[in-house]
This record gives sequence, structure tokens and C-alpha cells, in this order.
Amino acid sequence: MRLRAAARLGAWRRLRQRGRAGKSSGDHWLRSRWATYRHTHAAEFETLHRLLVGTRRKQTHFLTRWLFLRGLGIIYLLAFISMHSQVDGLIGSDGILPAAEYVEVLETAYNTHWTTKGQPGRAVERFWKIPTLCWFTASDKALHALTLGGVALAIFLVCGVAPIPCLILLWMAYLSLSSVSQTFLGYQWDTLILEVGFLAIFLAPGNLRPSLKRESAPPLVVIWLYRLLLIRLVCASGLAKLSSWDPTWWSLTALNYHYETQPIPNVIAWYAHQLPDWCQQLSVGGMFFAQLLLPLLVFAPRRVRLLPFWGTVLVQVLILATGNYCFFNLLALLLCILLLDDVAVQRCMPWRRRDDNGRPQRVWAKIVRTICVVLLVAVTVPVGWWQMKQRALRLEMTERQQKIVGYLAPFRSINSYGLFAGMTTSRPELIVEGSHDGKEWQTYEFKWKPSDLTVRPRQVAPHQPRLDWQMWFEALSALRQLEQSEALKQKGQQRPREMQPNDWFRKFAVRLLEGNETVLDLLQENPFTEKPPTFIRVLIYDYKFTNFDERREGNWWRRELLGTYWGPKRLPPSRPAR
Repeated sequence: MRLRAAARLGAWRRLRQRGRAGKSSGDHWLRSRWATYRHTHAAEFETLHRLLVGTRRKQTHFLTRWLFLRGLGIIYLLAFISMHSQVDGLIGSDGILPAAEYVEVLETAYNTHWTTKGQPGRAVERFWKIPTLCWFTASDKALHALTLGGVALAIFLVCGVAPIPCLILLWMAYLSLSSVSQTFLGYQWDTLILEVGFLAIFLAPGNLRPSLKRESAPPLVVIWLYRLLLIRLVCASGLAKLSSWDPTWWSLTALNYHYETQPIPNVIAWYAHQLPDWCQQLSVGGMFFAQLLLPLLVFAPRRVRLLPFWGTVLVQVLILATGNYCFFNLLALLLCILLLDDVAVQRCMPWRRRDDNGRPQRVWAKIVRTICVVLLVAVTVPVGWWQMKQRALRLEMTERQQKIVGYLAPFRSINSYGLFAGMTTSRPELIVEGSHDGKEWQTYEFKWKPSDLTVRPRQVAPHQPRLDWQMWFEALSALRQLEQSEALKQKGQQRPREMQPNDWFRKFAVRLLEGNETVLDLLQENPFTEKPPTFIRVLIYDYKFTNFDERREGNWWRRELLGTYWGPKRLPPSRPAR
């Protein structure tokens, strides 16, 4: 009986297994056919793997993260040192746009002081809309503490001490300065460094003193987010140029103007401007190839990713060599590092030993990091796409999308990019002059922007002279107003009595009339050392690079007077000279 029962049970199991096999017979057939095909063409598959991937080593990113975080620390260090050298003249108590006055205006707008008891919601609302530590105090000492504290934290990050706390504090310090600096810290690289620094918080190892042998593996999802950021940064710049329908980009002639019309050219830009037209057009075509096509390969296999890596590196190095764009190019090069893995990095750093497995992460730390990364992906991916779609493709966001983007906008950590969407074809320059009698005028020379025709264009990046940069934007505004005034004159209509400078420029002119030493330190020299001028005026010139023949006469620039932008003005009676 027992033998019969066992036989029946065995037969039933065999029938059950046959039924299961029958249900998955299609899958089994595909698997067997694929295995047979791979076995038959093993040599071809091996060649393909060698071409696309290379080594069979596991792709890890320990050395990549090590190099990336130290590079980010160096860029933070340069940014805070640059800002510290200008903070008093820009947003100090005697600066052009004092941060303390700005905070007072915000407090008045919010109706109560942030420390008022019984209104914690108002304090949270203010910190959300204007996220800055300057709500506590915006004194000169507080601004110095933010800049010098940023320098110290950046050094700690370069040394690998407590990377996550350092990254959090660095992000908070730079965001605090950006929120109260108004127009002076509103450039695309200021938002880019905040976005890169914010993502780095989730990439860094959790140890207080990490080493390559003790740290856990970096989250691959965060590395993918960085690669998406590189796509948004590079592709958006190319798409914005095309979607603007600027004729210079479509005709490949933009570089005929770019080198001399960029904010602060260097000497290499002068020589690049002399290149023949065919070379300029070829360069624009290569730039579009590197910005529009190569970034699409950032998620390709290991060796294929070298194409967008080297293409982007080449473009950024050329921009870095021919212009002064602060630390923007350094940030773009830093993002390219995350296209590599440890195999590629170790070839350049053979003295650094890597760990293919890393130290396993504690369960609670892994759960917390997983939750944070999931939330990060859920927010950054759609918001970044909406912003890129609007800026680069000129497609409007829905009302709901605009609300979400506006809700996160104060933190400047998910941004849209697109440099030089419209190419400027002329270079207006503002020349600021002062006088005691309104007849004899002397020029205020700036440190870096073009003024004296005989001064050679110089390299200033990665330092950014933010006053000189703002003068470039003010000159473009002056040229637009001048063109509008001439258009009204041709139509026989009444022109405005005078042009209207931006608010920051008016305050800058007042500081010059006051003889403010803090602001004057931002300039090359003060022609009125004994007594501040009584009058000030601003002339607008059209500047152009000289050619080789004109250069032999000693000039790097030639210029033509277009008119008077503003003035002559004198100090209001309520503001006596100091």
C-alpha cells in the first residue's frame, strides 16, 4: 500500500511539473534559443563587450566620489574667497546694496520681526521664501563669518573631514549669501554650485573621517542624477540657442562676435577673434555637436561614455581658455568626472587604492539614505525637466507645475540653464567720469572690464569681479534704451528726457559722490583722492577689438562715442559727501 501511495504521489508531482513547464514553455524556448545564440557567437559578444565596456571588473565609484568631493571643495573654496574680497563693497553696511537694509525691508514687508513670539508660522514662512541665516543678523561681522566660515568648511571638505556636515553647512552659507546679495549673486553658476552642492550631500560617505577602505559604496542613483544634471546643463545650452531663433547661431556666425562681446575677455579671446570666418563657423558646428548629441550618451556603457566625457571637457577647456566665467567651467568639468568609474580614474591616480565592495552600510543608515534618495529623485527629476522644457524648448508649464517650481525656487537647488541663448553682436561700455566743476572730467578705472584702450585683456577667472560683470549688463541696458530713443526720434515722437539706470547703479554712483572708500576699493584707482567729485556722468561707447595692424600701434581696443547714458548728476542735498 505504501509503495502504491508513493508511486501515485510521484506521478502527481511529475504531472504538476509538466504543467508548470507547459505554462512557461514559451519562456523556456526563448531562453534556450538565446543561450544557444550566445554560445554560437561567443567571440562576437566578447569583442562587442570589449569595445563598449572594456574590462570585466565591476563598475564602482569610490575613487570617482573621492575625486569629485575634493574638486567640489576646491570650487567652494575659490567661490568663498572671491566673495570675501568683495563682500564689504557689494553688500556690506557701506556697500552698494547693503544686506542689512535689504533684510530690514523684508522684515517690514512681513509686518513683524522674525523673533516675535506667538508667530512661529510667520518665521517659518520667511525662512522658506528668503532662506538665509542673515535673518538673525546681517551685520558686516555676520557676512565675514559666512564667507570665512565657507573657506574653513571648504578646506575641511578637501581634507575629507566630516563631508556630509561640511556640505550641508557650505550649502547653507552660500544660499544665505545668495538670498541677500540681490543682483550680485544671481548668475547661473551661483545656482549651479548650489545644485551640485545639494546633491553632493546625498553622495558623500557618512563617516566623520572616511577612507576608501572603510566607507560604503556611493548611491548609483545619485550619480545618475548628476548625469541628468549634466544633460540639463549642456543640452539646455544648445537647445536654448536654437529655440531663441538667433540668426547668428543658425548661420554659425556667433563666434564672430562672441570673443569681443563677452563680459570680460582675456588676451586669448583677442587672438581667437582674429581667426578666419570658416574656422569660427566650424567651431560653432563642433560646439552644437558636443552640446546636443554627445550628452545623450551619458548613460551608455563604460567606454561609450568617454565620448561625452572628452567632448564636454574639450568644449569647457576652450571656453575656459578664451573667457572669464568665474568657476562655471570648473563645475562643468567636475560633473564630467562622474561619467567615469574607478577603472578609469585609477589610471590617472595609481597611488590610490580602491575597494570593489566597500564596507556594508548599517541597516538604519541604509534605510534613511534610501528614503532620502527616493524623495530626491521624485522631486528633482520632474522639476528639472519642467524647467528645462520651459527655458530650452520654450514650452509653457502648467499652472500646477508653476506652483511647484515656485514653491522650491527660493532654495535655488533645482534650476534651469541656458547660457548665451541670444548672442550680443556689439559691445557697449559705460565710462564713469567725475568732475569738480562740470568741465574737466576724470575717469574711474575698473580693475578688469575694458576701459583704457592700451590695457591688455587679462585672465581673472576663477575669481569673479561682480561689479565689473554688472557693468556689462548695465551697458547692454543702456544700449537698448539708446536704440529705443533713436527709434522714437526717427518716428518724430518725443523721446524721454533721460535714460533710467537700474537701482543698483544709482546707488553705486551715489557712493562715488560720497567718496565711499569701501566701494572705491572695488575699482582700480580713485582719481579723486583729496576730495570726492561734485558731479558724475556716464558715457556710453561702442568697443571693438583691434586687428593686427592696429595692435602694432599699441591698442587692444578701438571705440566710438555713442552718447551720454546718465548725468551730469550731483549728490542730493540730503546726502552730504563724507
